[in-house]
Amino acid sequence: MEPVTFFTRIQKYVVPRFIHSYKDDYIGFIAKHSNKSRLELIEKNLIGILSVLLTSEEEIKESKIMKIINNATPKYKNYKLSRVVASVSPLLLIWEILCLYNSDESKKRIENALIYIARAREGNNSSGSISTTSITSDSNTSATEHLLKSKDDSNCLETLFEMNILGLAQSFAAAIYGSKGTQPFIARVQSIRGIMCLAELANSFESCLPQFMTSLQVALESPELQLEALRCLHTVIQKLRASSLCIIIDLVISYLVQKYELFSKDCREVAKLILDTIFSDRFDVEKIING
Repeated sequence: MEPVTFFTRIQKYVVPRFIHSYKDDYIGFIAKHSNKSRLELIEKNLIGILSVLLTSEEEIKESKIMKIINNATPKYKNYKLSRVVASVSPLLLIWEILCLYNSDESKKRIENALIYIARAREGNNSSGSISTTSITSDSNTSATEHLLKSKDDSNCLETLFEMNILGLAQSFAAAIYGSKGTQPFIARVQSIRGIMCLAELANSFESCLPQFMTSLQVALESPELQLEALRCLHTVIQKLRASSLCIIIDLVISYLVQKYELFSKDCREVAKLILDTIFSDRFDVEKIING
């Protein structure tokens, strides 16, 4: 494989992780061997870079993040972080951030990052440019703290999800089906975890439940993805209302019964948890099944 081809393929996954590197110029090295300028490489991977930086700490410190970006390229020297965030596709940025989910700690950071995105875009849409009430680039206080005063966080976040939920369902399908080309295994795993996180955070998740379930069924049929897909299914069911559970209950129960003997030990444990949740006091299963 030619070096240009190799570095072009891996840049999406490694450039955001190397943005913190000061001692070694990995980004310059990748740019050189990809036949791109440093600026071209940064701009091409800006969404991935922002997703990593916005979730790297418990608090979003705008000045610190902008210093890291400016260390890689001087183009954004006079920019506020909110302006940079508002300049990229919200759907792609939300999806990249959701796919970083791997623990309760990361979920809180993801939630903070998504609220920040909503606020940044809210300021941009209301005035044509980012609101001057956004914190300045030399402030050391939390960006989230300054941006989240005018509107309830949960409402702000839910509005963001409602505007992008269909696109997120399509992004999940693209990752699972590989419609954008061959998806690395870890990217497919991360996409499933992203949907787990989405189910945890978004009430509007249920509006696209059939689309999410179609992609999740495909993942369940893949042995290497089965455990992650079952965990995701469990999270989804835990968050559903009874009126939404009725849409998928027959499919879920029949699938688990038919496949149970073929499951690994870990998959069987998760399958039991799913059935326990369905038949818990929270849901009146008889009423749901009988309509």
